[in-house]
Amino acid sequence: LTVIRPLCLTDERDVMHAVGTQNIPIVKSRCPVNGNTDRSKTVDVIKTLGKDYKNIKEKTVGAMQRAHLCGW
Repeated sequence: LTVIRPLCLTDERDVMHAVGTQNIPIVKSRCPVNGNTDRSKTVDVIKTLGKDYKNIKEKTVGAMQRAHLCGW
């Protein structure tokens, strides 16, 4: 499995558009906790915060970059 970190900066609607235009098949996750993970909870938190704080995703990524986290 290869994680392409720059894709975390990509809006999900842009990914879905690319999937549609490039005819990439969508494979449903077979993970038993799909949709009930820390990742999905984080997505919900960011959506909620985004209503009150402009550019929350960009600011969060910028903070992670300034923190000198490995790989960022």
